[in-house]
Amino acid sequence: MHDRNGKTLAPGDPVTVRASFDSAGGRYHRAHGTVVSFGTKRVLIRITRGSSDYIDGSEARILPGDLEYGHHGTPRIDDQLAEAMLSMKRAPVNEAAKLAAQAGIITGHQTESLIRLWHEHTEPHSPNVSG
Repeated sequence: MHDRNGKTLAPGDPVTVRASFDSAGGRYHRAHGTVVSFGTKRVLIRITRGSSDYIDGSEARILPGDLEYGHHGTPRIDDQLAEAMLSMKRAPVNEAAKLAAQAGIITGHQTESLIRLWHEHTEPHSPNVSG
């Protein structure tokens, strides 16, 4: 079977679900998975990273036209929200620093330093794992 771009799929291949929400695979849209086997019309995939934890590890039968070879994009809704929130935190300081540089209040080097400092300050923290 072939994916939506005509690439031949084989068991073990990484795929991304690109289903419309009104199709049977819509629940898995943007999920990353691995091809398990082929039926007469659909491809059985194991979801490796879905929109939420509860989808991970599940299996789904998806039309081959709703699959794209490889893992593309960010499937997790919470990851997408975190990226959006980070952008919102950084935008005001980025804009203020650029405006201050344009007005001659600070230098270009100071602008870059201020933005870099703010990006380091707002960098997402990963939980410490001890063991």
